[in-house]
Amino acid sequence: MSVGQPVVRVEGRRKVTGQARYTADIAEDGLVHAVSVGASVASGRITAMDTSAAHDAGGVLAIVTHHNAPRTHPVPGREVSGPAGDTIPILQDDRVYYAEQPVAVVVAHTLEQARYAASLVRVSYALEPAVATMYQRLGEAFESRYARPVVVGDVDSGFAQADVVVETTCHLQMQHQHPMELIAMTAHWSGDELTVRASTQSVGVLRAGIAIAFGLRPEQVRVTSEFLGGGFGGKASLWWPTITATMAARVTGRPVRLVVSRAQMVAASGHRARSQQRVRLGARRDGRLTAIDYDTITETSAWYDTPPPSITSITPIPYRSPAIRAIPRFVKVNTQSPTPMRSPHEGQGLVAIESAMDELAERTGLDPLELRRRNYADREPWTGKPWSSNGLLECYDLGARRFGWSRRDPKPRSMRQGGLLIGWGMSTAFRLAESRPASARAVLHADGTVLVQMGTQDIGTGTYTIIGQVAADAVGVTVDRVTAEIADTDLPPAPPSIGSFTAQTVSGTVTNAGNALRDKVINVAVADEQSPLYGAAPEQVIVHNGRMRLRDDPARGETYAELLRRNGLPAVDAIGQHNPPGIGEGTHGRYAFGVDFAEVRVDPSLGTVRVTRYVKVIEAGKIINPRTTRSQVIGGVTFGIGQALTEVSEMDTQHARIANASFWGYHVPVNADVPAIDAQFVEVDDPHVPQGVKGLGELCTIGAAPAIVNAVAHATGIRVRELPITADKLLG
Repeated sequence: MSVGQPVVRVEGRRKVTGQARYTADIAEDGLVHAVSVGASVASGRITAMDTSAAHDAGGVLAIVTHHNAPRTHPVPGREVSGPAGDTIPILQDDRVYYAEQPVAVVVAHTLEQARYAASLVRVSYALEPAVATMYQRLGEAFESRYARPVVVGDVDSGFAQADVVVETTCHLQMQHQHPMELIAMTAHWSGDELTVRASTQSVGVLRAGIAIAFGLRPEQVRVTSEFLGGGFGGKASLWWPTITATMAARVTGRPVRLVVSRAQMVAASGHRARSQQRVRLGARRDGRLTAIDYDTITETSAWYDTPPPSITSITPIPYRSPAIRAIPRFVKVNTQSPTPMRSPHEGQGLVAIESAMDELAERTGLDPLELRRRNYADREPWTGKPWSSNGLLECYDLGARRFGWSRRDPKPRSMRQGGLLIGWGMSTAFRLAESRPASARAVLHADGTVLVQMGTQDIGTGTYTIIGQVAADAVGVTVDRVTAEIADTDLPPAPPSIGSFTAQTVSGTVTNAGNALRDKVINVAVADEQSPLYGAAPEQVIVHNGRMRLRDDPARGETYAELLRRNGLPAVDAIGQHNPPGIGEGTHGRYAFGVDFAEVRVDPSLGTVRVTRYVKVIEAGKIINPRTTRSQVIGGVTFGIGQALTEVSEMDTQHARIANASFWGYHVPVNADVPAIDAQFVEVDDPHVPQGVKGLGELCTIGAAPAIVNAVAHATGIRVRELPITADKLLG
């Protein structure tokens, strides 16, 4: 069996030796370069634009503005399952909604010429009032029809029955994905057909959006993305770089490459929205919950009347309670549209919920882990459905043992080493485990090798590798005999690589394709009079290492290659379909679970916080590849450390501009900030998900920030309610 083995990444050597070609690396004949000119204001109208100096600069081929840009059609946003992240018309009128919104695109022979000419474009504006943060307009918070409140039981009655009530409000700041690879697009028209090389988490979404915007049939558009240097949600939708590159290619008749700058990344796609999370818990003296009241206020963009579910869905509650009320509301601000950022729901809401649980533990005199055990939900709390599987209690046990949780002194500021305060914190983590419809083609060649084609993407998580493992087991060959071809809209369609859907979707789809191929070839063998398997019942034939044989007579058989060569077949192929229930549908709640334990050391004189020890235990059904999964955990926890301690997009409230739009001011964790991470897995059988596989990309981050927040509170006795936890919040 290949599934379950720590197979080395099949693309790893290409990446570390520089052979992997990312979007901006791929050469094109006749390639020219485009640079966007961003608005210097956050709200207003363009009153004049002087492009004369830019036109006179050397090498300039075109300057695209709202005066001469190709006309486009509106593209539906994510709230109606549309492809667009940014739904405003790009270069179609004089309106400005946010700083760095593109107002012109300069195309030149070289990147340097385009950058210089772009710096010469002069734009005048009629300013209008801009809203920089939701705190300027909290009184205007509104509910969205795409983010319905959740109400279970009678919350007021639940609080009336409570012996203890805890209330906390947490403030989470705006953050940006800042992947290593900048957003890059190369667009090339050939007549009315368009090819786009894109750094994207979804070739299918981009094709759909481009086709709508430019009035094309989907089959007229091809989108490819061989390698992606990180996305974290920011490259999952249609954003303006794709539109502007396509426009520039149409205007010039040349292949055009547009690569945004690091500073432009804060406007080239969405971000994790600023939010206020208020949680109130009611419980009996023994810690058992009687009511949970949870409401959020989140920023959305100034033109987005209907915020998408991907940022609005309320964080599910991981604990049992007879009464739950959760209400999301929104405030419009002058920023780019928010978008999912790794762990988009639980990664935010659990900061407040888990902080409140620790405060409740202190009020009731219970250990934080024991409190969570007492409120373990044996069913989905908001629907009453049984779980498809749930290994959370086993995660609690394993994590506590490996961390040594029983040695924790519950008193804040009681654990020290020299002059440093030591804190231990923990958090529950969970995330829906779903998949989406997809197709794949499996091809067996006459030499016995297998090609799997699927329009999914590898966003750095190991999709190339797990496709090979799943296909190898389904077809009955060794994993080194399988090659994956992905990330191309000419291939069978697959969904975006988001939401922890990919592993489960790939597992179900590729298994079906591999099974169909194996069965098709076996049927050829049992019908072939020259085959040793002639006349056998197909169900009695098994395949191992590319050799078909009878289950009860191992000597009777032949290899795939022998069969195909004898029959003059260069290849045999089969299509596999995966059609799961809709998200949230079905008879069971499908989730993956986990627990985080963190140790921090705080210098009380400086206010500095270091994470010094970390244990993460995950139950995600069957683990396809422990090696790539551990890599996911390390990356995910690092993401959570950034959320808790370092990352914030600072807003200039006077001008509604991001003030630290680059790595000189936006601090992502580096090696020195990340301890050795003990990643462990609890495997359970789950018959309600494809091949028992649950995704875990988001889950690796969920739980990290709240565990660190709780550890800092234990170390210092200070409950910080605004992230990130910086020195001023501990010293002030």
